Amino acid sequence: MTKKMQAKKAKRMQSVILGEDPAKTFTDDTLRSSTLDAAYTQLLTGWEESASLHSTYSQELANGIAEELRKLEKKKEETKRNQMQFYAKLLSERDRLFADRAKSQQKYYDECGEVEAARQKQERSSAHDRHSERIARQYEQQKNDMLNSKNNYIVSIAMANKIKSKLYESDIPELEDQFQDVQANLIARLVEILAQTQSFTLNHLASLTTKNDLILTAVNNVDIIRDQNLFITFNLRHFTPPPDWKFEVCASYYDKPNLNVEPAPKVFLQNKLSKAEAKLKEAKEIVQTKEQEANANRVRIPQEKNDEKTDKYLEGLHQVTLYKTSVALLEKELEVIRTALGDDIGAQQPHNFKSSSFSIPTTCEYCHSSIWGLAKQGKTCKQCGISVHTKCEMKMPAECTGTKPGHTHTRSSLSLSKLEAFSESKMLSPTPKTAITPSAATPSSFTTTAPPPQHEEHPTIWATVVFDFVASSPFEISVNEGTRVKVMEEDDGSGWIKIFKESTETSGLVPASYLKLDKDEDSDDETMVEPNLSMPIPGALPTQRSNRYVVALYDYEAQGDDELPLVAGERVELSGGENGGDRYGEGWWEGFNSHGRLGIFPSNYVQHI
Repeated sequence: MTKKMQAKKAKRMQSVILGEDPAKTFTDDTLRSSTLDAAYTQLLTGWEESASLHSTYSQELANGIAEELRKLEKKKEETKRNQMQFYAKLLSERDRLFADRAKSQQKYYDECGEVEAARQKQERSSAHDRHSERIARQYEQQKNDMLNSKNNYIVSIAMANKIKSKLYESDIPELEDQFQDVQANLIARLVEILAQTQSFTLNHLASLTTKNDLILTAVNNVDIIRDQNLFITFNLRHFTPPPDWKFEVCASYYDKPNLNVEPAPKVFLQNKLSKAEAKLKEAKEIVQTKEQEANANRVRIPQEKNDEKTDKYLEGLHQVTLYKTSVALLEKELEVIRTALGDDIGAQQPHNFKSSSFSIPTTCEYCHSSIWGLAKQGKTCKQCGISVHTKCEMKMPAECTGTKPGHTHTRSSLSLSKLEAFSESKMLSPTPKTAITPSAATPSSFTTTAPPPQHEEHPTIWATVVFDFVASSPFEISVNEGTRVKVMEEDDGSGWIKIFKESTETSGLVPASYLKLDKDEDSDDETMVEPNLSMPIPGALPTQRSNRYVVALYDYEAQGDDELPLVAGERVELSGGENGGDRYGEGWWEGFNSHGRLGIFPSNYVQHI
């Protein structure tokens, strides 16, 4: 056995002392300068000289010491694997942000191309073209979308640069320190086992006391710090961090590397600023809590003998690192946006938007086009009651009045009957609401576009997985088709939903398109926008708009629930379709007033604009 161990020592001692690939040349004297090598050499020498006396002791050595070494190796390999998995997590998070930057860049380039196409279309249209106004609006809207994409691109650059610098300046050095501590613990435990081996030798072989004392002295003289410094000396290598990302001008649209603060993009940035500030506040509180938890579990890793305590402490440090990454990214995002906005941060009276279903067409407060459907295509402010498309939420100025405008509903048997028919076929039946505790925040949840969690009670929402999904980052979760999952955070417009899988008691993000929500379990914070009972609902289907307008010549008082009152000088948009607008019927036209209400009115009371 001694001969075999000597052979293993000769084969592996270099990698143990200096690593697999030292940065500079070494000699046998270098290896012998290791206190661990000296102790191990003395140990093997003593064993070889006493081999004839170990016939009885060899069985104890095989059954006791060797087994402890196997357990130690297995446990430390597991610890090492966990450390490497965490390192992979750090790289995965970096790669995700780098990929987001590339996606934002491509999105910005695509939008630039769309702007150029819209501009050319506008140039081709004449001033007398009846669609010129609509083309101009489309060009302006396309330009705003391009500017928003540009801003997202610049922010993603800053975030990618931040995660890069944090990874190489903080996270990796800290992980290397952890590896050093774990390696020190391994050596300390190994020394303890070797010392125990010699204690057995003293008890069983008194005649070997002199030789055993020499071995114990060599083992106890192992200097972990000295050996680690020796390893460091022969593994120092020059490292240059990758360069920072910089703004790259689109080939089809020349621009400057600064955030655009024109009116429309400025509102988007102001809303982004408000949401990021709320996320940062919550993230800092969580970081403080996680640091307190980690400090409560603090151990001296090189001397710690309880592996579970060590793993718990390391896991706490990993959590703190991930949350600090979120804080760093949010702070960088805020710094970039604040630099661009200066003191112009808007009214800072954000709307409390919640996902909503719309049983009839409702005018978006921002783009003034219709929102309709039961698939939660829009959102409604719980304070002031305005409604917007999900895509328009961030474009709406943060100027919530906090109060809802009053409405007077005129109920007629015609409107009620249509609504009842519509409700029976389309509306969802209510279910009992059961309050649950809001889900805990995850490190990656602070760097997405989701609004900050509301500290309210929410009912349980369930969904069914319709496609298999394999996680590609530590913040995603793999699911199989047909699995029933619990929705923890709904889609906020980013295309991702956070779920909880009961079979594994784990949570994570999955694409929203991979889930089918249970529509009969809508939560309290998902508002069903009720129709105005005085508004006609032909066939309970949305009525198209035509972008053609008329102006009222005289006042007209509605004689029925399906008629639209007029005020002289008021603009009315004609409805579209084969039987809408000025094709509604003889002597009657159909259109929308400034409040988005649909109705009919006498054609001789208006004239085309």
